Amino acid sequence: MKTFLIFLISVLLLASCTGKDSEKTALIIQKVKNRYVPDSRDYIFNINLQDNSGKLMLKGYTNHPSVIHAIDSLMKAEKISYIDSIKPLPDSNSLSGQTKALVRLSVANLRSKPIIKSELISQALMGDTLNLFLKSGSWYLVQTPDKYYGWMYAPALISLSEAELQSWKSSEKLIVTKIYTHVYEEADINTQKISDVVIGDVLKLNAENSNFYKVKLPDDREAYIEKTSVEKYNTWKLSRKATQENIVQTAKQFLGVPYMWGGTSAKQFDCSGFTQTVYELNGIQLPRDASQQVKLGKEIDTSNHFSKLQAGDLLFFGKKATQNTKEKVIHVTIYIGDTEFIHAAGLVKINSLDPARENFSAYRKGSFLRAKRIRFKQN
Repeated sequence: MKTFLIFLISVLLLASCTGKDSEKTALIIQKVKNRYVPDSRDYIFNINLQDNSGKLMLKGYTNHPSVIHAIDSLMKAEKISYIDSIKPLPDSNSLSGQTKALVRLSVANLRSKPIIKSELISQALMGDTLNLFLKSGSWYLVQTPDKYYGWMYAPALISLSEAELQSWKSSEKLIVTKIYTHVYEEADINTQKISDVVIGDVLKLNAENSNFYKVKLPDDREAYIEKTSVEKYNTWKLSRKATQENIVQTAKQFLGVPYMWGGTSAKQFDCSGFTQTVYELNGIQLPRDASQQVKLGKEIDTSNHFSKLQAGDLLFFGKKATQNTKEKVIHVTIYIGDTEFIHAAGLVKINSLDPARENFSAYRKGSFLRAKRIRFKQN
């Protein structure tokens, strides 16, 4: 609805010079978006109708392979003349041909627009591989490993050639397994700190001694990290087993971590960032948002006082569908057994669905929608 209102405003601005063609063009853009990009999280779609000295101009960018051709075909069918200024992404000119990057900070923020005051929508971790689509000033339009799009400030990443990326991928790496720690200038925690790191960050292994690994960060900064804070990445990855016990144990590690809208790291979480991180640390990649996560897995019957729930199930909350409105998922938690669930709400904490419990949440029980079981191994 919001997008359609923007198009209608564009129509009013152009009415004096282009008449009905501008109205038809706005409807064509909306029609193509509805067909090819109904969910803006699936593809980039930023196309606007503008006035260029009395002529219709379509300006913007998209990475969907069919959008530009579809718009052009419909415009020709309506016999509407226009100036085509739509960029197909990735935009090699602004990117200087480099379409890959690595996150160089412990946690890098993704924003909805290329300005620092815009909404924080997600995060990425050190060592994550990014797809680059467009550079605008000091900002990159990127896609993170969980397929989420957003704008990242240039100092948070390091762009790479294909050869450099392959060199990184083929190198032996370490993954941080401690919730929060640092890397140091020397093999001594009393020396200068080079960077903070959080659980899930990935570093390049250079050498080792009895208590420390010598590492390289994605931007080639050299540092040392305590061996007790990391594991060798390939060994760690093979050891991931998403059992009920492991899911619950991982989730409880984050008790007390503060809530932040858009947070997906051990520094701060939102509700779906928390569930995504817990599952990812156990080898299962969930999509970013609660409204995406609810589409996965097998629905569990909760009619008999939640008796069929198992630890590790995802519980979804929000607004139930009515005759005039669709169901709206606004919160997700992880069931940990015995009527209790763990979630990020203010901070990571445990609540219960049982009115007799001290940690009972009447609000959550009243807004409960459904439970889903993601595929994972039993104990």
